[in-house]
Amino acid sequence: MKKHLILTQLAVCAGLALTGLSAQAQDVKGSAQAGQGKVWLCIGCHAIPDYRADYPLVYKVPML
Repeated sequence: MKKHLILTQLAVCAGLALTGLSAQAQDVKGSAQAGQGKVWLCIGCHAIPDYRADYPLVYKVPML
């Protein structure tokens, strides 16, 4: 009885692990036009001349 229970639990765990693999195998499809629209939010702060936001240098950005 105990052996049957262990085998059942092992089968369930293996099935759940293999289910996750198929979900990760799908290709991600992106759009360059959608990315171009989203990048403008970052350019607002990160494209200011003479200002840095790079590590390990100390942040030198204006207070908004």
